[in-house]
Amino acid sequence: MNSQMMISHYRILTKLGASGMGEVYLAEDTRLERKVAIKCLPSKSLADEKARKRLIREAQLAAKLDHPNICSIHEHLEEGDQSFIVMQYVEGEPLSESIQRKAFGVGESLEITLQVAEALDAAHSQGIIHRDIKPQNILVTPRGQVKVLDFGLAKLQPGPAAIGVANTQLLLTEAGVMLGTVRYMSPEHARGLPVDARSDLFSLGILLYECLAGRPPFSGATWLEIGAQVIHVDPSPPSSVNPLVPPEVDHLTLKMLAKEPEARYQSAGELIRALHTACRTPPNDGMVHPSISRRHARGQMRSNSDHSSWRPTDFHRSVLA
Repeated sequence: MNSQMMISHYRILTKLGASGMGEVYLAEDTRLERKVAIKCLPSKSLADEKARKRLIREAQLAAKLDHPNICSIHEHLEEGDQSFIVMQYVEGEPLSESIQRKAFGVGESLEITLQVAEALDAAHSQGIIHRDIKPQNILVTPRGQVKVLDFGLAKLQPGPAAIGVANTQLLLTEAGVMLGTVRYMSPEHARGLPVDARSDLFSLGILLYECLAGRPPFSGATWLEIGAQVIHVDPSPPSSVNPLVPPEVDHLTLKMLAKEPEARYQSAGELIRALHTACRTPPNDGMVHPSISRRHARGQMRSNSDHSSWRPTDFHRSVLA
């Protein structure tokens, strides 16, 4: 798409990012005079019906969710052979870039994990499993608010329960290339087995480990090597890399990364309670995020009203799977 091109009442301003699964543009909503982000299929996928349905499904599932830590979907449009998702534009930086740019304190790592867990709790309560939790899909605004993005690989479970098997198989393209990122998959996802909400919590454990240690717990030269570690290798505690990580946080992280789903936290709500407990004791680095301290002073979890003091934020890029 070209700059100044119109899609319905949206004027395209500039391209923000692209991957094999989508392209994202900054646009102006000429009716409401606001900036939005518009996601569409890359030109090579326009004839791919599976890709089009995946984009529509992403819009449908994300639109079911109304939570301060989830990027809002405004609408889905179709013009000609192209589909578009119009979504909230949020100013911020992908967590993947933040991790490369700076070291996170223990408190800040727990705060990010807590906000993602709250987003997942909202999604899981609607039967939605994200299946692609990774730093590239987590946006952090300048004021520290977390936004979970990209529900392109999400799966809707039958029934309202957060724990329950989603009848899903390992996603492969026709060329046999796995969709998703093996480094952040749960063992059951990497094996191609059915997954439920606890798979998202494993992926979130990888994200927490990376924030604490500055590197992910599983590595390798190829995705096969990484997948073998995800399935078979128990990672060393984060404190073996970062000695400032206290034992309680080591325990919490490794429980999230248990190979068997039954050994993990059984719901995002249970994980949220464990994160609050871990936050009650100041970590060794002394960096307890202010919002964590405020929450524990109140003795309750963040509600939507806790975000009322945060100014509306704009999305300056989209992270694509």
